[in-house]
Amino acid sequence: MTKRCLDEGLLQAYIDGELSNESAAEAASHIASCDACATALAEFEGDSAFFAAAFAPDDSISVPTEVLRSRINASVAQLEDALEDRAVEREQPRSRAHDIAFQNGRLLAVQHQHRREQSREARNAVAHQVA
Repeated sequence: MTKRCLDEGLLQAYIDGELSNESAAEAASHIASCDACATALAEFEGDSAFFAAAFAPDDSISVPTEVLRSRINASVAQLEDALEDRAVEREQPRSRAHDIAFQNGRLLAVQHQHRREQSREARNAVAHQVA
């Protein structure tokens, strides 16, 4: 790695544990010495925590419902508002790439939730057949 600031892809790979040990160590060293990258990392970690909470499993429902969709949409709207506030504070518009990445993340999260619920339904169906 170079001494330049880390881009969004490297920061996300660092958070996700996808970097080699050497690259992760270099990234950690850079983050420790760079306020801009440390701030960006904190924002990414906050976004990750936000999504984890927004898409936490709700075992009381077995299929996607209007309540779940409303909760997802409310969480996404809240995050979009926060992103807009950050952009205004920095006086920098969000990039098109960031918007696309955000939408892809939202889609992946909804697809993941749907697959989990389908899997739960399949297990329940097998359990009923066995019983």
